[in-house]
Order: sequence, then C-alpha cells, then structure tokens
Amino acid sequence: MVVGEIAIETDVVVIGGGPGGYAAAIRLGQLGQSVVLVEKEALGGVCLNRGCIPSKALIHAAGEYHKLAGLGKLGIRLPDGSAAFHMPDWQAWKESVVAQLSQGVEQLCQANGVTVVKGSATLLSA
Repeated sequence: MVVGEIAIETDVVVIGGGPGGYAAAIRLGQLGQSVVLVEKEALGGVCLNRGCIPSKALIHAAGEYHKLAGLGKLGIRLPDGSAAFHMPDWQAWKESVVAQLSQGVEQLCQANGVTVVKGSATLLSA
C-alpha cells in the first residue's frame, strides 16, 4: 500500500471505518494480520457520527423531557411549573456521547494492532 509517497507493508487494507470496516479490521488484527484501516472522516461511520447514535441521543432526551409532565403526580414540582429544552446543551451532550464512542473505536483499533490512516483510498487496478 502506498500512502502519499510512503509505502506501507501490510497484509490487509480495509477501506472505510464504519461499523463493518472497523469490526473487520479489529478482527483481522486479533487473528494476527497486519491491518491498515483507511477512513476519510471519523471512525464509526455515518451511524455513530451523524445517524443512529445522535438520533438515539435525541430520542432519549425527548423521552426524559416527556417524563417531566408526570412528576407532579409524585409530588415533585418544577420551580416555575414548566421545563424548557435547551438545544445547545443537548448538542454538547450528544457530541460528548459521539466523541466517547468514537474514541472507544479508536482505542479498540490500537489495542488490536490496526493502523488507522486518515484519507481516501483508490483502487488503481483490478
């Protein structure tokens, strides 16, 4: 494999660090293969960074917010009788969840000997 002007000797190149790519790279590393994982953006792919995980974080926050309406039955009163959803705080919390999971993927790759290369991969021939 050639990275820019640098040649890297490896057994396997995995293109894409989404759920399938990083899982394959980690497993190959566990099996003793020399693995290079090429990812142009953040490890974890669309699901972790912009799709499933952020959506689930919003759904969780919405569910917690919805529960507030029933607290009065338990004798719990909010100071002014209502609650507000502050989107910038939710965004910050969601980003921290995504960052933690992405760092976990990166640590798993490192622990299993996977070399992660930031960039795009191109096949030059069949």
